[in-house]
Amino acid sequence: MLLAWLGVVIHLHLAFWISLAVATIGWIWQSLGLRKQDLPNPVYGQMFRQNVWIGFILLAG
Repeated sequence: MLLAWLGVVIHLHLAFWISLAVATIGWIWQSLGLRKQDLPNPVYGQMFRQNVWIGFILLAG
């Protein structure tokens, strides 16, 4: 929500809003995946790598 507020305040363009929407979908996907119980340890490493890509998407936007 803070990223969206910042985008409104400094009048960011369409690329930012598209990247924010993609990142939000990624975060929702991750939160749904974390709701499962008894996740194996490699899953946490995969989610960390996904967060690196989400950060890159936000940076590109």
